[in-house]
Amino acid sequence: MAKGFDPNIGVNFGKRDMERLGIFVEMSYLIGKKYVDPYIGDIRQVATGRQMFPGYPKSKSATQDGYFAEKFLRIFEKEALTNMFQRHLIESIASSKKSVGSTAFRPAGATKKHSCPGDYHGTFIKNMP
Repeated sequence: MAKGFDPNIGVNFGKRDMERLGIFVEMSYLIGKKYVDPYIGDIRQVATGRQMFPGYPKSKSATQDGYFAEKFLRIFEKEALTNMFQRHLIESIASSKKSVGSTAFRPAGATKKHSCPGDYHGTFIKNMP
C-alpha cells in the first residue's frame, strides 16, 4: 500500500535539513521570517471544492468538431485548393509551346585547330601581305 505525503520529510533533530546544513539559510540582516512551505499538509486539499470542467479536448482533424465554427467558412469567393504539381505541369507545357525549336539554344562547336603553320582556316583572308 502506498504511503501518503509526509510533511515531516527532511526534519531531523528539530530543524529542517537545509537549515541544519546551512546551505539555504536566510541571511541574518534580512527580515527574519522563515520560509513557509506552501505544500504543508495534504496536496489533495487543493483539488477539493468546485472545479472548472472545460469539456473534452478537441484536436484538429478532418472533421469540423476540432474547430470553433460549426461550419467551415471560406475566406475568398470561389476559393479552391491548388495542386502544385499540376500547376507546375501546366506552366511547363505553356513555356514549351513558346519555344521555336525542339531544343534550347546551343552554341556552335569550337573551331578547328591549325594543322600547320601555313594553314589559313579561321582567318578572313588567305595570306597576309
